[in-house]
Amino acid sequence: MNESKHGNKVFLVPAQAPFHFKQEIEGFNETYGVTEDNEAIKNMTYMQKKALLVQNFGVLKAQRATASLITNKVEDEGVTNREGRGARDENIHSKALEMEKYLKDDKRNGENSVAQKRKQLYSLQGLLPENILTLIPYKQTFLALQANDQEQLEKLLNPFTRKSMQAAYQGFSQIEQKRDKKQIMKSHVYLDALITLHRLPQQIHKPIEILSEQIFKELNVDALRAILEKFTEVQEMRDGDIGKKRMREEKPEELSDIKFVKTKELQKVLIINIIGVAVNLARNNRLWASSIAKTLKKDVGDLKNFVKELGYTMEVQKNLKSNEQDLIIYLRNPARNKEEKLVSKPKELTADA
Repeated sequence: MNESKHGNKVFLVPAQAPFHFKQEIEGFNETYGVTEDNEAIKNMTYMQKKALLVQNFGVLKAQRATASLITNKVEDEGVTNREGRGARDENIHSKALEMEKYLKDDKRNGENSVAQKRKQLYSLQGLLPENILTLIPYKQTFLALQANDQEQLEKLLNPFTRKSMQAAYQGFSQIEQKRDKKQIMKSHVYLDALITLHRLPQQIHKPIEILSEQIFKELNVDALRAILEKFTEVQEMRDGDIGKKRMREEKPEELSDIKFVKTKELQKVLIINIIGVAVNLARNNRLWASSIAKTLKKDVGDLKNFVKELGYTMEVQKNLKSNEQDLIIYLRNPARNKEEKLVSKPKELTADA
């Protein structure tokens, strides 16, 4: 707000953009004498100015003042007193400064909140939720590992998870606590389920019981339900749904009242979780990007944004197995707390990492 030659009026002038006005910003500056000490008000958006009017004049007066703003003026309420007619109300100016500070603090707090939420979401506890892991079976996997039954392991786990599980099993002799071994096996079964879900179509129409039996290797139904609820959107099947019509015609016994939809955002979250769990289960918490990229059927370069979201580190290194340049993914802080480490003693990184 500025001193004015137009009598007992105070002008609220947006200097950043014209908003409802037709004149150019230069014209405003020339006509109303906008100066640098108005910086807080100059930098406010139209909606911020409107909010400031509401704070100072009340809703009804602010409506009139906002309407008046369209014709470039705010009525006498903006004047400090009759002796100071035309002078800027310092109270309003100070509130503009307060609002500017509040908006900056709010933005900063919002950014911190997002970072904290991401940290919790992709922490070890977030990647391996206890409420789901408690439902995950592991005994069949343990018996197959113990008997070195490759055929059974191939039935239980996909190639990537099986290789990771067998590498971890070799280090079981160095792990004292049975619960830690149990946690590693459960985590691999969980990872296998996530990879299986990733490979399914965007819309899944079969009932959970059928999915468990036919696709998820007889995974506990409650565990599967928890996974689907976490990584898909549960929707009601409508009569006109193409999937429902096809199921009714082809396999009426598998007809379901609901479907599980992998939205674009949830699919992204699923991939991030797969990479995060895989890195935490990998030897020395290091993983060649090419190995998980092949499993996800993506290019190595496609994984970079997912890895950044996790907050992990990436480095270009030569993969001794392929004899080609590859991307190594590892935790930003490998020296993690003991309670967060899945394998007590890391092994030296090899080409099979």
